[in-house]
Amino acid sequence: MYAADPTTKFKGALAMGVPGELAGLHVAWSRYGRLPWKSLFAPAIALARDGYTIVSYVANALKDEEVDVLADPGLRAVFAPGGRLLRDGELCRNPALADVLETLAEDGISAFYGGAVGERLAEDVRRAGGIVTLEDLKGYRVGVSKAMEADAMGFTFLGMPPPSSGTVGLALVLNVLGGYKSTEFLRGFLGVHRLIEAVKHMLAVRMDLGDPGFVNVAGNVSEMISPEFADKIRRRIADNTTFPPAYYLAKWSQLRDNGTSHLCVVDGDRNAVAMTTTVNYYFGAHVLSPSTGIVDGQLAGVVGASGGTNIITAVTQLVPNVVRYEDVTMADGEVIEFSTEAMEFLRRRGHVLESTSPGAVCQLIVQDLLAPVSGAGGGGENVFRGMLTAVSDPRKDGSPAGV
Repeated sequence: MYAADPTTKFKGALAMGVPGELAGLHVAWSRYGRLPWKSLFAPAIALARDGYTIVSYVANALKDEEVDVLADPGLRAVFAPGGRLLRDGELCRNPALADVLETLAEDGISAFYGGAVGERLAEDVRRAGGIVTLEDLKGYRVGVSKAMEADAMGFTFLGMPPPSSGTVGLALVLNVLGGYKSTEFLRGFLGVHRLIEAVKHMLAVRMDLGDPGFVNVAGNVSEMISPEFADKIRRRIADNTTFPPAYYLAKWSQLRDNGTSHLCVVDGDRNAVAMTTTVNYYFGAHVLSPSTGIVDGQLAGVVGASGGTNIITAVTQLVPNVVRYEDVTMADGEVIEFSTEAMEFLRRRGHVLESTSPGAVCQLIVQDLLAPVSGAGGGGENVFRGMLTAVSDPRKDGSPAGV
């Protein structure tokens, strides 16, 4: 399908799969939700109907994608009303999406997966050259997998199982680094070098992962979370040099991931949800359904975790063998940069450095573990209710919120 034009894998209506995020959220709500379904839509409806202010990050993204935004009728109507891109500080509205959200709030997800909303979406996709049909929407089913568990540095990490490599990859890197005699061995520029090398080895190993529905990855997963395997990798890290990609036993080149949003939520009972969702690149496949206001995209993952404060692939890629670092000035004037001394230290060890715009953007909530409250969880178990501290990475103009 993509042989004639490989760009259609990520751009245009052929890049669209069956949208699964709504169905996934509905399953999560059905099992664990406390609030009425309809009430969950109210904030999103208000944003779509009344509008939200374009921040500098979004304004810059629109400028980067100006040609494609103006070329698509749906995107143009939302982000360039009157034929001009919205600018920093201006209001953005999406009334078609507001109407759809109101319908879903009242009628449930059946309106999307086989109902009137789905019919309109499928027709818009067909007109744009896509192949998703109403039957595809009707046949969509949510698969729920058991959370992946991995132990590292005295913590148990819960997260997405394969084909995602996040949990096992994080565990492998932390086990490699945790095998040094103390955290003093991870400080300074040499600590950065050791982190980069650990991540490169992880990126190579994770290429053996795949979808468990089609590939048996049990052995690979077991190896990646094994302290013994982490010890083996640590012995392959040299403090005075880096290596060509072949040294890390890579099988094929890395793919670039883009267009991802992330949020972390902790409630009063300390139930924790970390949700990552992606439409691939900025503004998805550059197609917006005019009648529904929906940007085409697929759910990347929903994970539950505590204490995960690092994005493991934020500092390096294995292929090309380049260490990317950020050198940017934020909207509020804050400068995020890699020091000249650090760059020279890494270059002397053979690292190829490349400046880049903001990449991975982290959100996290941590809890100061005080005395547990007995039986607070409803099942008789002890629940820690310490002080919650929420941090939102400033590089996308985000901020923590609480109710």
